[in-house]
Amino acid sequence: MAIVDPGPLGGLCILKGCMPTKTILRSSDVMALMRRAKEFGILPVDPRASLSAINNRKNKLIQEFTDYRVKQLKDPRFTLIQERAKFISPHEIYAGDQVLKAKSFILATGSVIANYPVPGLKETGFITSDDVLQMREAPESIIVLGAGAVAVELAQFFLRIGVTVTLLQRSAHILSKGDEGLARPVEHRFRLEGMELYTGT
Repeated sequence: MAIVDPGPLGGLCILKGCMPTKTILRSSDVMALMRRAKEFGILPVDPRASLSAINNRKNKLIQEFTDYRVKQLKDPRFTLIQERAKFISPHEIYAGDQVLKAKSFILATGSVIANYPVPGLKETGFITSDDVLQMREAPESIIVLGAGAVAVELAQFFLRIGVTVTLLQRSAHILSKGDEGLARPVEHRFRLEGMELYTGT
């Protein structure tokens, strides 16, 4: 079995997807719990977040996951070729200066950030979910366009570390690909925590 990947090795989930986002979300969850200290019989505290420190922690943990995955990929059972591939026939690809032949290929291309043509967005400037994972300072306020799973979790992350958050969703409710009955309690919770949330916008 051959694996062809130009890198960086690790995979989307580890490098830019669920693992790094859940890692930074854990930091914001801890902050939210700290603000509720009095409920648990603990003297109230006023925690402050350092986005730089949060992302440093995330980078350390993700590097550990990445190193483990790369070690797996370099197992002698596999042939790892760190090059871009190009089909030259239904059963042949170029990978660097090699030609590989196989009966079947699995295409696992990952994904890229979608580029939505919102008028004025490019001129105004914006950040993507990838950018958030590299930020060193939190903004005072942020507007999140859209309310899919990634947008919702990052909106709550920023809210809980002390950023003023406005979430805009053009559909009738957030998480529009899911059940409305599940989305409404999340909307209610966000508003209780202080988020400005607009649907049908």
